[in-house]
This record gives sequence, structure tokens and C-alpha cells, in this order.
Amino acid sequence: YYAGFWAPVCIFAVSFGVLLLFRTIYTSVVSALPYNGGAYTVLLSTTTRVVAIWAGLLTFASYVSTAVVSAVVAVSYAHHLFPRLREDLAAVGVLWVFAVLNLIGLRESGRVATCIFVGHLCVLALLILDCVVAVLSGGLGTFWANYETRNNILPDGRAPLPLPQALLFGFAAAMLGITGYETSANFVEEQAPGVFPKTLRNMWAAVSILNPALSLLALMRLPLPAVMGYPLTELGEPNNDDLLGMMAPHAWLRTLVSIDACLVLSGSVLTSYVGVIGLARRMAQDRNLPAVLLTRNRVFGTSHVIIFGFFCVCWGLLSATGGNVLVLGSVYALCFLCVMALFAVGSIALHNSKRLPWSGTQIATVACALTAVVVAVAVNAIIFASKLERPSPSITHPS
Repeated sequence: YYAGFWAPVCIFAVSFGVLLLFRTIYTSVVSALPYNGGAYTVLLSTTTRVVAIWAGLLTFASYVSTAVVSAVVAVSYAHHLFPRLREDLAAVGVLWVFAVLNLIGLRESGRVATCIFVGHLCVLALLILDCVVAVLSGGLGTFWANYETRNNILPDGRAPLPLPQALLFGFAAAMLGITGYETSANFVEEQAPGVFPKTLRNMWAAVSILNPALSLLALMRLPLPAVMGYPLTELGEPNNDDLLGMMAPHAWLRTLVSIDACLVLSGSVLTSYVGVIGLARRMAQDRNLPAVLLTRNRVFGTSHVIIFGFFCVCWGLLSATGGNVLVLGSVYALCFLCVMALFAVGSIALHNSKRLPWSGTQIATVACALTAVVVAVAVNAIIFASKLERPSPSITHPS
């Protein structure tokens, strides 16, 4: 919406710049402190208890809003396939299903996550291949037309942002495309030795390949206003089916992408549960949360108090907001970015405590990563403040 034609540049900068820096930071910090809790654990070991608790609360807020937003949007995709679906009840159902799945055990939920991930890669590979074939057969006419019209007045009468501002706002928005990268650090103790760096590598590789490729292919297949989120018709509204119809003209592929989107977003709910369990248990062990959270049930040996407590909080938030994705998404985005910033701060404190040696490269890495996240927080706060002034859709009319 903000970067327009230059969106792939912003996404590329985030993937091969900021995310690569944080991959280095997370790897070095977790190698020194291989415990659950992520930013909370790092700050508890290097700063004060109050600062660490605030980091934990921000992480909790991030997970709650992630689970609710993911459930709501997943159901909205399912609604395209099943028009009679009650979206409000279905969203609660998604939260409940993954609560039960985590109650059964982490190993089973890990298998589900693996299946979702592999299926997601296969679907995106098919979508990219289909787009590449279409571009090779149809040419780059749409891409060059988008380039020629990049400075035209937009459908709502707004003039495109100047290039520096467009890149800045686009960069801030692209930072939200790496959400979830911080999750693996919250359940390090449940991972086998050597697995954590591999999860960071795999996430970085997937984001760095898929996000820029899809953004670039969108410019080759869709008119620029559609890429920026404007209606495809004068009286219409942005519609996922219409956009998919232009990106993937085959009906079977559109259906497959919709199913995949529903499953992947549901997988984000699963990730939220897993992250919360690891973080809550760690904070309870440190006596920063009630000890009852450490209780395990006798049948599966899982943390049922945390699981069902998290489900109730998510259900309550969903009911209180009416599934307002804009509000919840804003909360999630800012919490996520703040957690990333706090992890970088924890890395600085850990180095200053002599538990990790400083080097010129590490100083530059942490400084650049922290600066990028602080800028993203500030710009996204401005963006969300302007969006919240306008009315937003409810759960029955997802954006």
C-alpha cells in the first residue's frame, strides 16, 4: 500500500538485511542461554526482574493477538469455500482444536506443524511456477505498465508517496512479514541439541526466497492499484478471490491456495500455544507467575492449566473485540516488534556482562538490527494510528 512498485525492494531489504542480522543475534544469545523464554530469559539474566517481566508480558500479548487474528483470518478463507460457515463460532473452534492438540502432546503438534509447512511450500511452489509460466507466455507488459504508472494518482485520489517516504513506510510494513521469527527461542529446551540454529536458518531461507518472489510476481500479474490493496472495480472492495483469479487463473489452484492459507494461519495458532507454554513455564519457574502453571496432567504430561488458560484469554479477547482484525493486528505487530527490540537490548546487556565477547562485527550487527526495529515500531505506530481513525470491518466482514 505504501511502497507501491518498490515493495519488492523493501521486502528484500528486510529479508536479507534485518532478518539476517537477527538470525546472528538469536543464534549467539541462545547458545549462551539455552533456556525457554526468549527475550524474557535474556533480560532476566542481564537486567532487572521488572524489565524482564515487561518483556514477558509483551510476548504474551503478541501470542494472544497472533492466535486470535490467525483464527479469524483462517476462518475467513474457509468461508470462501464454505459460505454457510458461522465465522464467529468457527474461530472459537479453531482455538479449541489446537488447545486439544497441545494437550495431547508437543510431539503430535510438531507432526501437524511439519505437515502444514511442507504442504505450504508445495502450494507456493505451484503458485510461483504457474505465475512464471504465465509471465513467460504473456510477457512483461503488466510489469512495465505498473512501472510507467507508479507515480499516477491512485483510485482514492491520493498521490503516491515520495520515493524516500515510500521506501521507509514500505520497509516498516515489510517488517511485519517476518512475524513469528522470535517464537522458536521460547521453547528451546524442548528442541534437540543443534536444532535451534536450523529452525532459524529454515525460516530465514523460506522468507527470503518466497516473500520477494511473490511480491515481484504480483507486479508482473496484477495492476499496481490491486497490488496496493485498492478495489479491482470502481464500486468493489479488495477481494481475495479476485486477486487469486489474476495471480492463478486455474480454479483448482485458487482453491488449493485458499485451503493452504486456512491451514497455515491455523498453524500460527498452534505456534502461539507452543510459544506460550514454554514462556509461561519459564516465568512460573522463576516465580514471576503462579506456580500452578507448572502443573502437568497425569494422562499426557502436558501443561493443561496454561493451555486452557490461554484458550480462555483468546476466547475472551475474540468476544470483546468482535474479531476486529485491524485492532488485534495492530496490537500484535507493535508487540512483536517491541519483543524483537528487547531481544536486541538483551543481547547488548549479555555482551556487556562479559558472558559473550564483543567484536566490531557484533556491535555493528546489534546496532543496525536495533535501529531497524525501533524505526519500524515508530512508523507502524503512525500507520496504525491513522488506520484506527477509520471504521474497520467486524468478524462477519473480514478485510
